[in-house]
Amino acid sequence: MSKSPEKADASALKQTARDRVREARGWERVVPVFIHRTEEGVQVVVHWRRLLLSVFALGAVSVLGLTLAAWVYVYSYKGVKEVGYLHIALPWRWDEYRVMRGAHYVATAKEMIATAQWRGAYLNLRVGLLKDPANREGRLLLAQFYGMLRRFELAEETLMEGLSYHRTDDAYLQAMLQFLLQQQSDARIVTLTGEVLADAGAGVMRKRIAALYAATAHAYRGSYDRAEDLIAAHQLGETREGRMLVARIEWERGYPELALIKLEQLRAGLPADDEVAGVLAGYYGELGRVDEARRLNLLRQVTSPAAPGPRIAMLKLLAKTGDEVAAKREVEEVMRDFQNDGPALVQLAEYAANNGDIALVRRIYEHCKAADLPWDVVAVLTVEASIVAKQYQDALDLTRELLRENPEWSRRHYTLFNGLQAIALHGLGDHDAARLFMKNFLGQANIRSEQLASVSGRLAAVGAADEARDLLDRAVQDDPLNQAALTKLIELDLKAGRLEELPAAVRKLLTMRKPSPLLLARVREELGRDRWLFLDGRTAALDELSAALAVKP
Repeated sequence: MSKSPEKADASALKQTARDRVREARGWERVVPVFIHRTEEGVQVVVHWRRLLLSVFALGAVSVLGLTLAAWVYVYSYKGVKEVGYLHIALPWRWDEYRVMRGAHYVATAKEMIATAQWRGAYLNLRVGLLKDPANREGRLLLAQFYGMLRRFELAEETLMEGLSYHRTDDAYLQAMLQFLLQQQSDARIVTLTGEVLADAGAGVMRKRIAALYAATAHAYRGSYDRAEDLIAAHQLGETREGRMLVARIEWERGYPELALIKLEQLRAGLPADDEVAGVLAGYYGELGRVDEARRLNLLRQVTSPAAPGPRIAMLKLLAKTGDEVAAKREVEEVMRDFQNDGPALVQLAEYAANNGDIALVRRIYEHCKAADLPWDVVAVLTVEASIVAKQYQDALDLTRELLRENPEWSRRHYTLFNGLQAIALHGLGDHDAARLFMKNFLGQANIRSEQLASVSGRLAAVGAADEARDLLDRAVQDDPLNQAALTKLIELDLKAGRLEELPAAVRKLLTMRKPSPLLLARVREELGRDRWLFLDGRTAALDELSAALAVKP
């Protein structure tokens, strides 16, 4: 059927209009238009819906092209083979993509660690953790790097930040608590473990881990009763670590034979455990049972010939028995066999410092610096060796030199340097200056009972008995359950013949579960002398002592 003339004219007019628009503007393939005929003439009208669809199509093609290019770059150039195209193309999968990138950086860091590319590994760990903060392995590795760099405050911050991502991760909790224990952050351990133990949703294993570290922290502070409460409440006496802690507490309380029995029983079940054997051998040596200590250390050397612990333990026995020739020979062999083992050299330096062997500590110090091994602890031990050798001015000069060359040590080793300088100044007779350093030492919150005992003993050795007593008295005031400090305080008063405050102190000691029976017997013998007949509190203290000694522990 043919079109009417009017319709044909209208159709031709529309086609002519379209052709003119296309020729004038070149939009024939871009802008969809239609012609609208009015009385005024012909109007060219843009079809907006079709225009928007065209723009959307062009945008979609561009986005697809860009995301494809990004995926090819990440997959081929960056080598992140786990990432699929949709991880980049779909916005709701971008978080998953970010985690994959973070995991890739951590994996790259591990490969670099294996080939000793330390700088690259460190940078990859930093970036990986920024992209995937919940990556446990990356966080632990980064904390280890900070530890290697002696930036312990950054290591602690890194681990603490990870708690929000690993609240139910027992392995992470244990790694973090172990780090805090090494840094002597006992108060922080008690706080964190207290939160875990109070959490009704925490599992049995998680609570056991928390209880063990809390008990260990309390034991380091001399609070043996608190430690025993935790051990009993969480059945830690069934575990290896718990049994070792119990033995250590018995030893420090003054029950050496009971400690030996517990360790011997533990070793019978774990004959290949070198740590148990090492502690037992050390106790034998301290009790003068040198032959048993020597036999056990020889057995340890046969079992673990590459381990430094048995060798240095044998060296201590040689020094104790006065065999200087054999001791010097063993020193040379240890220096040769463990010349690249930083921790072993620190153990050797501790042995030398305790014997006042300045030359040996200085030699280890120079060797560690030359071999690019951690040397800050050894440097501090050179100061301690000078104090033991009564070279007090040398100790002060060396301390000032170390702090001048390493300004950050004034913060990192603040407590230790203040204690050492106080001792050296007392040794030189400058008591006023020494008190200032001792005040700074006492102002720190991370002083363990063994450090208190060591510093008080060194103070007493340089004639600062009053200051040694004040140090222990302050510790007891800060923590009334610090049995270790209270015991040392009573021993110091007995030795000095200062018994005015002894009745009250010994009655406080008797409120604790297991005070040393040997110490109680010494106190009773001294208080029983006629010279103390009119001492305040003497009678009540003697009655309580007699009652306590009448009951066998």
